[in-house]
Amino acid sequence: MVIDRSGSMSGSDGAGSTVIADVISYAQGFAEKFTEGADELGLVVYDGSAVVGYPTVRPWDSTTTKTSTGGPDTSFYSGAGADMIHQIAAIKAAGFTGMAEGLWVAYIELQKAHMRDMAAGGGVDDRTNSIVLFTDGLPTAVTVHLNNTLDNSILSTSACTYKANDTQKMIGWVGILGPPFTTGGGSNISGVYGRASSDTTQTAAWWMANSWINNTQGDSEPGAPVPNTPEGGCNNIYSDYSGKPSSNFQTSGKTDLKQVPNIDGWGNSMDGTAYTNSAVYDSSGSVATPYTGALDHTQVTNPSDWALASWNETDTTANNIRNDSNLVNRAGDTENIMPTIYTIGYEGDGGVDQGLLLRIANDKSSSSYNGSQATGMYIPASNTSALATAFTTVASAILRLSK
Repeated sequence: MVIDRSGSMSGSDGAGSTVIADVISYAQGFAEKFTEGADELGLVVYDGSAVVGYPTVRPWDSTTTKTSTGGPDTSFYSGAGADMIHQIAAIKAAGFTGMAEGLWVAYIELQKAHMRDMAAGGGVDDRTNSIVLFTDGLPTAVTVHLNNTLDNSILSTSACTYKANDTQKMIGWVGILGPPFTTGGGSNISGVYGRASSDTTQTAAWWMANSWINNTQGDSEPGAPVPNTPEGGCNNIYSDYSGKPSSNFQTSGKTDLKQVPNIDGWGNSMDGTAYTNSAVYDSSGSVATPYTGALDHTQVTNPSDWALASWNETDTTANNIRNDSNLVNRAGDTENIMPTIYTIGYEGDGGVDQGLLLRIANDKSSSSYNGSQATGMYIPASNTSALATAFTTVASAILRLSK
């Protein structure tokens, strides 16, 4: 299960509660429909970046072998204080919407469970692999690897110490303020922050209740870039809400970057024109006027170009997951896990991009439906009652497939 816990989720649901409180309740009910000790479940939450909430193994292991730690397991409803039900209850909302990384981290977790189960099953894993994505908005963050030797995004004139030296990987995420796909695009660029998954100091429970935006410790907060390594010498890429250097490279017009990256921090493409399939609907069924500009990677201080890249990143990430693109890197595995993606879009917080969510799910009504991939399902929810029904519908669909 992949849950959007961005800042908009803290808003009212119109019925005396908040959207995040509703989602917590419905997500717990979703998990409780599965059989503890038999079915395998896991939890990923995302704001600007993603983090695994269950299983609670920290530091997080990004490898995908039979001995990797983590991955969905059968103890999700054990009653322990750190089981998945309790971790869902601890979720707090804040920050941006790093949808692509939420999906990709969930894909990594699925592969861990697959490799573990295949080893235990004599080379066979007959489990159904599904990702359930909930969101109430649009992608407003991208993962980056700025000094990637395959796609270096740092200016040659920059003072960054490691601008051409990938021994210190400049990995993090960039946030875009404002709706990216309405006329005019995003309103601002927040800066570069470190990924939550890279933090080695805090527990999974801490990350459910906190994100970088909750913290006033500046550069000492978990997940924030460290000035000396690997961002040493960079004066115009990173920022936070406590007024650290270059608090906004977009408004100041200063940046260490030469381009919006072509590939994200996980290797997924952010290029192309997939964003032209955007269709943003709100709770009244109205369609927002789309941003009509074309993605220009050289416009590094333009929030709209970062926004379009974030849409492409999310679309490509989902396609790579459905193709099981990392199969070639799983030693000893020849079995495509064929993940099915289900998407739930809550429209009551200003709108979701149905065009994107249909494509992520490979719904049959999607503009990019691919019959060679697993067919998923997109379910819109205009109010909290419809949201409860959406979680039940997805649980029923998965349980039918897994029988």
